Amino acid sequence: MMAKAVKIEVTSRQMIKPSSPTPPEKSSLKLSIMDELNYVMATPLTLFYPAPDAGQQDVTVPRPGLLKSALADALTLYYPYAGELRASNVIECNDAGIEFVECNVAGTLSDIVFRCPDLDLLDSFLSIDDLNSADRYVGGQIKTLAFSCGGLAVAISMTHKVGDGISMFAFIRAWVAAAVAKENSKPIPAEHYPTFASNSMVPSSSDLSVPLPRLPPAQREQIRATTKRFVIGSEAIKRIQARCVSDAVERPTRSEALTAIVWRSLMKINRAKRIAAGRQGHKEKSILIHATNWRQQLDPPLPRTLVGNLSGKFVCRIEEGSSKDLKALAAYLRAGQVESGKPMMQGNKLAEEEAQGIIEFVREVQEVTTRGDVDIYSFSSLLSSFRLYDIDFGWGKPAWVVFTNLIIKNYVIFIEDIDRSVEILISTGEDDGRMLENDEELLEFASVNPPVVRGLRPSVALQSRI
Repeated sequence: MMAKAVKIEVTSRQMIKPSSPTPPEKSSLKLSIMDELNYVMATPLTLFYPAPDAGQQDVTVPRPGLLKSALADALTLYYPYAGELRASNVIECNDAGIEFVECNVAGTLSDIVFRCPDLDLLDSFLSIDDLNSADRYVGGQIKTLAFSCGGLAVAISMTHKVGDGISMFAFIRAWVAAAVAKENSKPIPAEHYPTFASNSMVPSSSDLSVPLPRLPPAQREQIRATTKRFVIGSEAIKRIQARCVSDAVERPTRSEALTAIVWRSLMKINRAKRIAAGRQGHKEKSILIHATNWRQQLDPPLPRTLVGNLSGKFVCRIEEGSSKDLKALAAYLRAGQVESGKPMMQGNKLAEEEAQGIIEFVREVQEVTTRGDVDIYSFSSLLSSFRLYDIDFGWGKPAWVVFTNLIIKNYVIFIEDIDRSVEILISTGEDDGRMLENDEELLEFASVNPPVVRGLRPSVALQSRI
């Protein structure tokens, strides 16, 4: 689907460097196998801040200048993001900086974004296709988009080589704290100071003396994917949870219930396609890969300011013909989590056996991806503790938070809203996306790409509900 035509003018492009030089003893960061096995750039996060209402008192107007100066302060703490990749597995912390781009957008947030969100258009706000190329490395790119209504979008993508999504969120929290501290002439609070896992917790490929599998291309054009958006309200989620209850899973979590219903829909679509192609007699498998946070799994838990790729996976495999009702799928998910367990450690470092298992798992996924008898689905759940709607640089909380540029096909992200409803983003083929949007079992609970009512003016919001 073609994105709507919107005029975006780049007004400034510069590298933001740490406000203080990185000390010589911190001049390099050796990458772990988890860092090496990730793409260069993480999925971009875009925050939309509407302009203050006329007559609203004591509201600060968004100021890109404050964002840039606070960013420089935050980079003194998160200095590897301002470095450069050397020899494929070392970050040289040389204060090269990260790219900050300022743009003007001809139009209002209500008309261009909130009334009818266009996910293809949002992908173009900060495209990471070029940033993920093999011959280019940037530690991060941040783009502000100033709309003619006075609203502002802040799009953020940080390198996945330094850290995972938890690391990026910790960095953003430190950036916000730097903005607040600068306005009050105070230092950044110590609670935002990070530590870096690098290869001190997870070994590098050179530590193991094993070659790593090559990553497939990370360009959306090559995977021919589009993103579809659904919203499920908090009461509807409770109804899904109730349908997942069984002897095996007496109290399904929200993540389990949402994963079960989306997984069922995606499998149903792939089965319909196989039947249409005359392949219904084949013995085919479904593999679900769900991200987990090692920081929370270890005892004692690790701090959220520990920066690195510390996201594990649990895997569910089911055969063609297995039960695919919600109770059964929730039971598969619970069993997959239990079987996965905690990462195996030797002291404070990941056990070599566990590290070798990660490499073999990546090889297996790459191998089965090329076959026609296995469907692979990847899920990430950003519920409860992530609080993405609390990202306030000093001019209020965002009206909408969304991820863009989902570069893996059959990739699903859950994002919790303020009212505990959940937005579901699904990267899938165009034909599959249309089938999803017409899946009656999913639509019993979900709305298809509704307006972002919180971002609309009252009169427009009222019309959107009619």
